[in-house]
Order: sequence, then C-alpha cells, then structure tokens
Amino acid sequence: MTQVDIARRIRGVTDDFMVDLRQLIKAIARERVAHALSGSVNTGFSRGRATRSLGVAGGPGPLENGTENAHRRPKRTRVEVEALTDKLLAFIEANPGKRMEEISAGIGVGTRELTLPMRNLIREKHLRTEGHKRATSYFAR
Repeated sequence: MTQVDIARRIRGVTDDFMVDLRQLIKAIARERVAHALSGSVNTGFSRGRATRSLGVAGGPGPLENGTENAHRRPKRTRVEVEALTDKLLAFIEANPGKRMEEISAGIGVGTRELTLPMRNLIREKHLRTEGHKRATSYFAR
C-alpha cells in the first residue's frame, strides 16, 4: 500500500466521520428545538456548557429534575486558592523537579485541586516546567 493510498483511506474515514458527526449534531439540535417549542422551560442550556447542552449527566449545574449534582464540589474562594498557591510554591521551592503526583502526595491535596494554583504560578512566571503531560517536572524561578 502506497502513501497515496493510505492518505486516501484516511481522508475517506475522516470524511465519513464528519458526515456522521454533522448528522448527530443536526439531530440533537432538532430535538432541542422541538423540546423548547413544546413549552418546556428547561432546555438544558442553563450554563452554556457542552456537557449540559448535550444532556450528559455529571456536568455542571442543576440536573433536569431540579436537584443539584451530588458529585460537584463547592467553588473555592479566592483566599483558599491563594493559600494553596502559596503552599504549593513553598513546596516546589523546597523540592525542585517533582512531578504533579509527587507534589500532590507531599502537600496532601489531590492533583485536581492543584491544577488552578499550578497554572497561576506558571502564568505569573513563578515556576518553570520541563517535560510534557504526566512527566512534567516543576521548578521555582
């Protein structure tokens, strides 16, 4: 099989995928419009997020029956995020070159909760990184 044949097959598969995706999006849009025109107030677009608009359970905001999602954590305050950011920076200064999992274990906070403070420190140029994805190591500047 030549490179041209491979490229044609890949193109054909991606074109088929795009056609299927367009049909699915149109079907969902038709369903949402019909639902909205039927007089129902809750269309699922409460916060403009894709997870809610597609009706996927577990997304942010109230569920269709009006109950709050039980798995959702309350939003952290700015003070809480800043305190965690300071704690994170102090840990990285004392332990340069650690990965997110190691930092998380050292601080005693889940990696998911460290994501925002970590992004803030990198954006503010307090940290530099080496590596990619899970192999990223963090160093204080």
